[in-house]
Amino acid sequence: MKKAIKMVVIIFSSIFFLLLLLLIGGVNYIHSEVEETAGEPVTYFQAVKTILNLNYDGELERKTKTSKDMQSYQNVSVYIDKQDNDLVPLIKDTIDWAKTKNKEILGDIKDRDVDIIFFNNEKDFQKISTLDSVSGYYDPFGLYIGIKIDDKKGILNGKETPLYFFQKSILHEFTHYTFDRKVEGTKTPMNQYPLWFQEGVADYIANDRTIVEASDFEFVTYDQLRSYEQWKTARKQDGTDVYDQSYFTIKFLIDKNGENVIEDIIDATSNSGDFKKSFEDVTGLRYDTMLKRLKITLEK
Repeated sequence: MKKAIKMVVIIFSSIFFLLLLLLIGGVNYIHSEVEETAGEPVTYFQAVKTILNLNYDGELERKTKTSKDMQSYQNVSVYIDKQDNDLVPLIKDTIDWAKTKNKEILGDIKDRDVDIIFFNNEKDFQKISTLDSVSGYYDPFGLYIGIKIDDKKGILNGKETPLYFFQKSILHEFTHYTFDRKVEGTKTPMNQYPLWFQEGVADYIANDRTIVEASDFEFVTYDQLRSYEQWKTARKQDGTDVYDQSYFTIKFLIDKNGENVIEDIIDATSNSGDFKKSFEDVTGLRYDTMLKRLKITLEK
């Protein structure tokens, strides 16, 4: 009997030791991955918290938030400088607008908490943004949106251009956040959706209630607008306008098939794991055919 008890103790001790090793190894792996993605030193506690909450609060983000007022609105935390609080009613209206239009295009989505940080200083905004020549930024890892305020007086006075660009930035970046929620938990992660599709959907929603005139730009093949690096390269090419091209592509698809086509493409991709094939199955269009038809449509 004593021998049997001893064996049981040894077995359970061995299992506990193995589980402890696996736990330590797992935490070390999580820490390494989170720290590499964050690009800054991360404590083990922060790393585990990030995985549990699916939300990483970086040092710069934390410092920026601390210096601003915070107002909660539904699932959104708005961080804004005290002197800009008079913009908050407009910001709330624009969030409602973004949610309504996103639901029309992307369908029902389970909200998660998200922060929107507003900057009235270009230098401060550029510190937190990783993109050049933009007025808005979405960080899927930190689950926050950064928005730059240009011409506050013009915005408050309802001046067309500054008001349009301010609301467009909120609508565009909020769509990136919503798109992220749409594909979260599916077998097809966000990085499998080409940039032209992501940015086109975001710009289509951002230009809701607006008539956009097509400019004369050089077209880029869709296979050259898949990755972030390709997008950056194409933006720098003379004569291109990858945002406009992507916007008009999504508009072309919706005009041809109805607003449900975007959700249908995402649902098909979520099931197949292959965006390009799902896109062709839903729309009946290959990339080259779509580009030809888009050119004809914009030339009319």
